[in-house]
Amino acid sequence: MRYRPPFANASMINTKEGAVASGLPFRHNGVMVQDLTEALEILKRAEKMLWPVLDGFDRRLKKFGADPRSAFWKDAERQTRRYQILSRLFHEGDRNGGITITDFGCGYGAFFDYLETRPVMEASRYIGIDMSAGMIAEAQR
Repeated sequence: MRYRPPFANASMINTKEGAVASGLPFRHNGVMVQDLTEALEILKRAEKMLWPVLDGFDRRLKKFGADPRSAFWKDAERQTRRYQILSRLFHEGDRNGGITITDFGCGYGAFFDYLETRPVMEASRYIGIDMSAGMIAEAQR
């Protein structure tokens, strides 16, 4: 059986279902979504569009393993440069930790590895989310 991305898992649908059921609509492409059926249809369309992306990451992970090239980076230097730039986006008051960082598209966990020894991770929580089961498995090693 083929892996289904997290946005298609019951827990994610239940999250949206809870938000919609409680009367809290959400936005999709600037349009308010009021109805659970409509929300589920949006998720199904997104899933179909993302299969080629998922397949590309899975192929590269199989070829390169937990390596920047599996996440379409030319090399580790460019990946690290990106993380340095991203790190500057933390609000000044958050750079000493005590925050929650949610990394959508965390891949094999390289950004966590980059942050792990930095002050921003002091008493902080990191949540990595990826649609590739293989990438998540690598991140958990």
